[in-house]
Amino acid sequence: MSKYKVLLCTALLFPLSQLAQAADPTKLTDQQGIITFTGALTGETCEIVGDRNFNVLLPKLSISTLKESGSEAGSKEFIISVQNCSSTLKNIAVHFEAVGGSDKDSVTGNLKNSLAGATNAASNVQVRLYQEQKQIRLGDTSTAVALVNNAADMRFAGGYYSTGQATAGLIEAKAIYTIAYP
Repeated sequence: MSKYKVLLCTALLFPLSQLAQAADPTKLTDQQGIITFTGALTGETCEIVGDRNFNVLLPKLSISTLKESGSEAGSKEFIISVQNCSSTLKNIAVHFEAVGGSDKDSVTGNLKNSLAGATNAASNVQVRLYQEQKQIRLGDTSTAVALVNNAADMRFAGGYYSTGQATAGLIEAKAIYTIAYP
């Protein structure tokens, strides 16, 4: 093999050996770290009762109720019901995430107004999710609810949350929910 080919192979392989060393947890620099994801899947299931999709109409409120950052108002309840749950399950929960053009505010954990930027959109207002009057941050799982006769009704609410003086207009936000088996 010519010297040129040996040099080329060495030059190409050197960065790969550096990457392999960086992946070795004993050889991390002070600018590196390792993230380990763990989880579990189950064969146990529940069946959602009725229509799985909800249209929650929040009340029309005056912007004076949302005049400063952190104001909350206008919550509306919705119920997710399950039945025919596996007999080995004792509890059930729900996991919420943003979907369909809605974004999560990483600071507040709320849904941002997906109409933001439109001429008729409200500003400085988000939708916050609740369970038993406590916030559920998007990306989190609700508190588990006990199953009775392999069924449960899980009560949640959505409501307005202001990030400053709200302005008049429309708001829309969407979340996807997934049944979770704690």
